[in-house]
Amino acid sequence: NPNGHLDYYSEDSPVEGDFCISWSGADKYSSLGFRFSPIHDLTALKDNLYLLDLWVRSSNQNLKFDIRLLDTDTDEPSDHPWRMRYIIDNSVVNWDGTWQHIQISLNELNEHGAWEDNTWYDPQGIFDWSKVERFEIATDYHDMNSMELFIDDVKILKPQEVEVQEPYSGTPQFSLDQNYP
Repeated sequence: NPNGHLDYYSEDSPVEGDFCISWSGADKYSSLGFRFSPIHDLTALKDNLYLLDLWVRSSNQNLKFDIRLLDTDTDEPSDHPWRMRYIIDNSVVNWDGTWQHIQISLNELNEHGAWEDNTWYDPQGIFDWSKVERFEIATDYHDMNSMELFIDDVKILKPQEVEVQEPYSGTPQFSLDQNYP
């Protein structure tokens, strides 16, 4: 659950549109979560190298957090809300106060384990890509008491196999010159 100050409608220089998300003052092990409704099957997207695409911004060089997907938790005793994650820190982006664009192949996410009923379960290689329930941004490394994180334009994109050139949109220029010879 997110704590601290969370503003889903921050007007502080969004990348796209009129708003971005601003999150600050969160405790360690807090998460900002977005539930897929209905639950999504991302298997084909993972198999076809789709990208998790988002923009982030902060001025704190020590900021470190996870972006992760969680699968559903069934009634089976061995099943838990398994996590696939990618760590975002100053080795991935430059925390200089400007917007940083991140694109991560879904294949680059690593299984991290599961947390349920105050118990940690180590990864078992059974994350279910056919039943993804949540996308989260999580502060598992430190609190954000003196940090502010901005997030904008989160989406999953199809990778571009070939760079597409924009069609010429100008007006062609013609001239009539002296004939030759």
